[in-house]
This record gives sequence, C-alpha cells and structure tokens, in this order.
Amino acid sequence: MKIENFPQPPGSPKMPRNKPVELAGNAMGLQTMEVDQLHQQGLTGKNVCLAVLDSGAIHPDLQDRVVAFQDFFYKRNEKPYDDFFHGTACSTMAAGRGGPVSGVAPYANLAILKVTDENGCVEAFEVKKALTWVKENRARYNIQVVNMSFGLSEGQAKVAELVKELNQMGVLICTSAGNDGPTPHKFDALKASPDLLTVANCDVHGSKEAWDDTLMPQSSRPPEGDPDGADVTAPGADIIAGKPGGDYYRFGDGGSSFSSALTAGVLTLFKEALPQVTMDQIKEALQHTSRPLDNVPANAQGAGVLRAKAALDYLKSKQ
Repeated sequence: MKIENFPQPPGSPKMPRNKPVELAGNAMGLQTMEVDQLHQQGLTGKNVCLAVLDSGAIHPDLQDRVVAFQDFFYKRNEKPYDDFFHGTACSTMAAGRGGPVSGVAPYANLAILKVTDENGCVEAFEVKKALTWVKENRARYNIQVVNMSFGLSEGQAKVAELVKELNQMGVLICTSAGNDGPTPHKFDALKASPDLLTVANCDVHGSKEAWDDTLMPQSSRPPEGDPDGADVTAPGADIIAGKPGGDYYRFGDGGSSFSSALTAGVLTLFKEALPQVTMDQIKEALQHTSRPLDNVPANAQGAGVLRAKAALDYLKSKQ
C-alpha cells in the first residue's frame, strides 16, 4: 500500500521524516485513547451506523459497509464518490478496516452524506437537508452517531435546532472545534451547542505516554473565561488516512476535523456497548475520566484527552 504525504498549507507543522507508521498520531491515538482496549473486549462498531456529513467517501477500507449514500450538493446519487479528500479521510479514520492504521470502529456501517462542493466548501442548506435525512432514516439504517467535521459561516443556529432534535432521539453528534487558533474566537451557536460533542485537536508526538501530549496551536479556543469551548480533545496531528479511491495520505496536521472523526468512532463503540446511552451521560463520563493537558485552559481542551475504556467503564457503572 502506498502512503503519500499530503501537501501541507503554509504554516503547517513539518511532515515527520521516516517516522514509522506505528508511531502516527492515529496509530498512537488508538492507545492513548484506550480504543485498543475496547477492541480487545470485542467492540468494533458492528451493526451500528455512523453518518458522515462531508465531501463523500470512497475507499476499499469501507467496502461493503456503506449502506447509504446521498449527495445533497450535486444530486449525483448513483454511487459513492469523493471529489475532495476530506470525507474519505474522516470516514476511514473513524471506521476503516484493512489499512496501515485501523479505524476506531472497523466493523461499523456508514451512511455517507455529501454536503460539500469539490473544494470542500459547505453551507447550512445542504447540512440541514442531510440532518433531516438522518432523522427520517435513522431507524432504517440504525444511525446512532453523526460526524460533522466542518464549520459554517452562517446558519449555525438553524442547524443547531436539528442537532437538538436528533440528540433528543438518542443520536450522538460530533463536530470539530475548528482550526482558527491560537488567537481566541467566540464559538458559534453550533459548536457551542450542548447537544453535541465539540472536539479539540492535540498532538501525541508519536508516544502513548500522556505527559508529552500538547494542544495543537491551530486548534480553536474561545476567549478567556468564555465557557462555550471544546468538550473534549483527541489526536489530529500526524494522521494516516484513506485517499479517495485507494492508497493513503499522511497529514502533518489534519486539524480538529480528524480529532472529531476519531471521537465519532469512539461514540460508535459506546453505542454498540450501550445502545441507549445519551450525550448527557457521555459528557458526564468524559468529565470524570478524560486526561487534562498540562497548562491548557479548560475551555480550550474541554475535559481533556478522552479515555474510551475509562469512560465506558464509568457509563456501565451508572447503568
């Protein structure tokens, strides 16, 4: 299999030179987030459907598990595709199987919902249509988790209303904190919503040890004292993920988009273990079990780097 370095925009971290695949951020992240321990318990996401709202997705690592594909931007619904790269990367990170780095939920089903153009641009109109589709089809496909690794320039409040409805139905939704750091910015109505999980981006530095994890400078954070920030943190730096059609990209900084995708995979495992678990219960568990980053404001990292096994053990203890 071929792993190609993704072209990095100016100001991005330098790509690691000759760093082994097993030290990539998402490979190490399976250990730092304790996902490997849930895999050892037999949790793989089987029979749970994760809906990915993004640029589409097509990759051999998702083969036979894409149970639905809808193109809300161009209406090309004949077969799955990805004319950007972002959706394939997020989908394989969350639920890929067979690549150089396992997805978090490698046996989950996927509903691939294309909401962007070929440049990855997204607007609220398509997102609202996609979330409405999730509402109408969640029982048919057992959609329990949604990942939305993007930001919106307008219409956030209307999208947040649909997110609230889905949350009340028991659907767990992740979104990315954004990549506007280190200058603080007030979070919008969607990313500040209590009805979803907003995920910040950290670097594990090729190590499974906790002491050297750091918040990525680009990860968005609100002004000091503003409580509406991230809920939790997950790895997003030095990521290996699927490339549309096959092979793989290695990203120096995938951003909080990739942190959200990994977290969506974790939520899929939670739903496999505890089908009735709610977002409020998960946020409580994360507050009690996540690992705070040193010298990082709470509103920038939320509860800290999530620990999947510890959080699931907490949830089970409350049943």
